Amino acid sequence: MTSATDSGASRVYLCGIGARWLPRVLGGAVLGAGLLAVARIGAQSTVPGARSFRGVLVVFVAIVALWIVRKGSEVRLRVRVDRDGLSFEHRGRSAGLAYADIDAVRYEAPFGASRAWLPAAILSDRREREWRLCALIDAGDRLLAEVVERSGRDDLAAWVEAQRIVEKMSRSAMRVRVGYALAAAITLAGVVQLFR
Repeated sequence: MTSATDSGASRVYLCGIGARWLPRVLGGAVLGAGLLAVARIGAQSTVPGARSFRGVLVVFVAIVALWIVRKGSEVRLRVRVDRDGLSFEHRGRSAGLAYADIDAVRYEAPFGASRAWLPAAILSDRREREWRLCALIDAGDRLLAEVVERSGRDDLAAWVEAQRIVEKMSRSAMRVRVGYALAAAITLAGVVQLFR
């Protein structure tokens, strides 16, 4: 969703509702499939250590599901772009990044340097802080193009073009569909395992 019409006004970019629910759905699918796997092991198993293994598996699956939901919370980020820079709003907090303070731009694939499972464009500032722009943001390509245009900086334009970041940020709808397909596949695998 974007707002405003003239180039001087601010615009707000955020993830659509499908993207905002994806971490919860994916975490739930992992948790559900894990619990189905535990049920498959069976409480009456005569294999030594089966009960302990079931407990460890439940804890492990719950931790993975929680990690998916927590790391995926960046889909709730709102990015406001205006004349002076960007404003990041998340969970009632906000922080600003001026265009002049951006030191570098790069694209990070899932499980890259930060070990986040969501891809993102990373803006590094002069204090060596990193600002993530989740690749599930609606119109993420326009967001990056607007940042480059409003900053008026040729170096940002060169980095973004060389790494094809605008092109990579344009695939948000496809990424959301893939995420839901993955959640469905995980759930189906758990059900098949249970009744196999």
